[in-house]
Amino acid sequence: MAELIFISEKNRARYLKIITPVGNLLGRIGVHPHILSITGLILSIFAGFVYGIGSFFWGAWVVVLAGICDTLDGQLARETGKDSNFGAFFDSTLDRYSDMFILMGLAWHFAGGPVLMEGKNPENSPWAVLFIVMAMAGSYMVSYTRARADGLGVECKIGLMQRPERITLLVIGSLLGAIPVMGPLMMKCALLILALTSNFTAIHRIYYVRNHIVKENKERYGKVVERYRNPFPTVDIIIEVDGGIVLIQRKNPPYGWALPGGFVDYGESLETAAIREAKEETSLNVELISQFGAYSDPDRDPRQHNISVVFQARATGQPQAADDAKEIGIFDRDSLPNDLAFDHGKILQDYFDRCSSKR
Repeated sequence: MAELIFISEKNRARYLKIITPVGNLLGRIGVHPHILSITGLILSIFAGFVYGIGSFFWGAWVVVLAGICDTLDGQLARETGKDSNFGAFFDSTLDRYSDMFILMGLAWHFAGGPVLMEGKNPENSPWAVLFIVMAMAGSYMVSYTRARADGLGVECKIGLMQRPERITLLVIGSLLGAIPVMGPLMMKCALLILALTSNFTAIHRIYYVRNHIVKENKERYGKVVERYRNPFPTVDIIIEVDGGIVLIQRKNPPYGWALPGGFVDYGESLETAAIREAKEETSLNVELISQFGAYSDPDRDPRQHNISVVFQARATGQPQAADDAKEIGIFDRDSLPNDLAFDHGKILQDYFDRCSSKR
């Protein structure tokens, strides 16, 4: 996405050239940068009040003064050697409050606040209030995306509508808003543009950070890092009891008769999962004899690719169907049901063949 610019570097340099002598003077008389930050906040609160009573023209000039304080505090900190991480954090935090108070004043005006205070005919406009809310959200998201990107190690100072641009647009809209008759409409247009461009800048930054991270990963690993899709680990248990092997009739799809078993939970060993699943579905306390084998055919389970580790176990007592088991039964080789689920027919065939070979 191409870089969009609202205030050119040349105009920024001209602005700084004008106000730099003021910053130098404040440095010589010993003014602390925090004093300027707090002064900017106080002026923004006052600007919100001025906007609240509908005086767009004078509100614009108060915002200009607040913006000058916001520019000079950083410059003054660097010139006097008082710049610090806390100072940057403090200034950024007060900037967010300043934005909030200014936009709150405008919202108060367009919501009809003046009629409550002075009985004036208000410029009631739900649309303008909506634009202000969107602009406030956009301004915070612009700041948040930069802060979050910094936390990820990505410098993100790009975007059409950063704070100096937002203040400039608001000042221009306020001065135009002071024009008789057409002023309120022009102010609403400026607020709409501010709402759209602020949120566009936040989306631009999301796109930029995403591309930066993908590019960084590609350079580091030689390709785009992808999340692999792996088979799910499961267990099945061949439970030997007097009279044969315990099978359950499944309550849920895929239906049919099956060996007791299920998925391995995170942090759980295969053996623990086998004992747990046997207890949940058959109500039997089993003793694992050995690991019978592993079955990994991708088509063994119609739901997804599962890998099953099969255990051979013994138990005593009367099995009872529970959990996912609809019914339960004891079967030998000759009485196995026809509707065996998954690949359990193959597992049981392997089991009975192995048992026969040992005799």
